[in-house]
Amino acid sequence: MCTSSQRLSLATQIASSQRTSKTFLADVLAVHGLTAIHPDDFIVAQLELEPITVLSAFKEMRARSKRPPYSVDEFVHAFERNGLVVTAQRLHEASELL
Repeated sequence: MCTSSQRLSLATQIASSQRTSKTFLADVLAVHGLTAIHPDDFIVAQLELEPITVLSAFKEMRARSKRPPYSVDEFVHAFERNGLVVTAQRLHEASELL
């Protein structure tokens, strides 16, 4: 568990590394025993760990979209369009729950 000081230090290093190089970011994370992964991989891992919780969160997210309201297909396509292809595929497979 990190102290608040360590979290602040890590956050500062990450923020500054976004202006430099990805290699530096990887080095900063490695010091803390962390690695960066693609958001698609992260979401899919969460779906595998807690599918009901994650799908409920996506359902709530879609329900909050009022301007314009998203159909399930539009909601899923937005993830695909933004490079979260596997997430979109998993959401499509669970579309009746969204």
